[in-house]
Amino acid sequence: MNKKINIKVACACGDEVTEEDVSEFKEEIKVRLLYAIPNLVDNEDLERAAESIYDLMKPCPAALGGWRPSQGDTYFKIDSDGEIHKITWNEDYLDSKFWAFGNCFKTEAEAYMARKHVRAAFNHFHQCVQQERKAVQ
Repeated sequence: MNKKINIKVACACGDEVTEEDVSEFKEEIKVRLLYAIPNLVDNEDLERAAESIYDLMKPCPAALGGWRPSQGDTYFKIDSDGEIHKITWNEDYLDSKFWAFGNCFKTEAEAYMARKHVRAAFNHFHQCVQQERKAVQ
């Protein structure tokens, strides 16, 4: 009998899924990775890559019940160019999308802190890509 666990992801919105469901999802990620990245070194690389992608899909703190603005509240978000914008919550589609992705901050200081971490993640990603390109050459 499969043990039930609760995983909240944007498309499932907290539906209960089994460990088998999670395992099947990770296997699908592996298959897609093999087609997308033909030069994975070994099965261990494949496993690490699948786990990394799966970790990205875990819910962000905002979606786990963090602060959510109410109609008329002010919040801050990071724009695609890294600029931080002060916005009024209108309960519309974009507000909900920003919140679900974790791009909804109560204070400007929180938004700046998040931007610092996002920038660090991008820098790390680009360093990894450069290393992989050098290794392939």
